[in-house]
Amino acid sequence: MTTRIFFTLLVNLEPAEVEGIVAQLDPRPPAAFKQTGSYHMTMGLKKLDLGGWLTLDNDYLKFHTVRKEMLDDPASKDEVIQYIDADTANPACREVLTKVSSYLAKKHPDVFRIYRQGNKTFISNRLTHERHLISPSLDNIDTVDTLEIAACLAMEDLNILKKGDDGRHQL
Repeated sequence: MTTRIFFTLLVNLEPAEVEGIVAQLDPRPPAAFKQTGSYHMTMGLKKLDLGGWLTLDNDYLKFHTVRKEMLDDPASKDEVIQYIDADTANPACREVLTKVSSYLAKKHPDVFRIYRQGNKTFISNRLTHERHLISPSLDNIDTVDTLEIAACLAMEDLNILKKGDDGRHQL
């Protein structure tokens, strides 16, 4: 049986304060394009630049609203969050949540805060007035919930690749 856990906490943050924080965020830089020929986005695997990994810009609340709508709708949620093997995906999804939450709390302490209540660890988001349980030791959060929480925190799409027996990476 799967237990779905989501916590929402209304933080005392006035709308003007939210607008002030969002207004101070820089817009996201445009995607990289090849310099010659027709305009194609460059894509590929590369080592993660932890200095600029997850961004928060002045469109964060718009992105968050759209993502929450997609995740709240069962029909679109199955398109947004997918995994093949729960036994393999679960530890990776937990690692992603840990890295996303700790990175955002360090990079944007005015927006994200990690704290403990008893033996549970939470992250709060001052812009969306949400808090999420992120304790890695809780076995009653299934893989999808763990990845869903990470997706709710970040603007970026999150993909987890696994190296196959043939040496190729797969989603």
